[in-house]
Amino acid sequence: MESKVGALLGLFSRESEAVSSFLGLLREEQQVLGQEDSDALESLLVRKQLAIAELRGIEAERVEFFHLAGIAADKDSEEIFLFAGDESTELSLAWIGLLKLVRQVHEQHELNGQLIAAYQQKTGAALAVLLRAHGDLNLYNKGGTASPFSSRRLVDSA
Repeated sequence: MESKVGALLGLFSRESEAVSSFLGLLREEQQVLGQEDSDALESLLVRKQLAIAELRGIEAERVEFFHLAGIAADKDSEEIFLFAGDESTELSLAWIGLLKLVRQVHEQHELNGQLIAAYQQKTGAALAVLLRAHGDLNLYNKGGTASPFSSRRLVDSA
């Protein structure tokens, strides 16, 4: 049983490191969203995809380990039942720590989603104003390009 406990602690440690790293990427994403830097977001997206693949691999290992070891654990609960009811404090603390990190990731992800929605709304409102027809003063067509009618008149009169 000791080797199983050690292996599981190692797995929890690796998963916690990967989740912490992903949380860092989400916090970086929040900063980049504030800067509105699409190039930085593109680079960040690649790193996030790699981190997600790593997390999925570790999670699959954990699920398989739990299954083979007869461990019942609910990822929404802080309780972990080990080896036919024998509970280990060290394992429980590691599990609780991992769950707390996962909750932080969910909270940061939700915050980033709210920021994206706010930027979309702000941009949508600005576009609606710019694309709204104002008679002869319509500077842009619905495709976002300069309207050939009004801009030429404005440029010619300037």
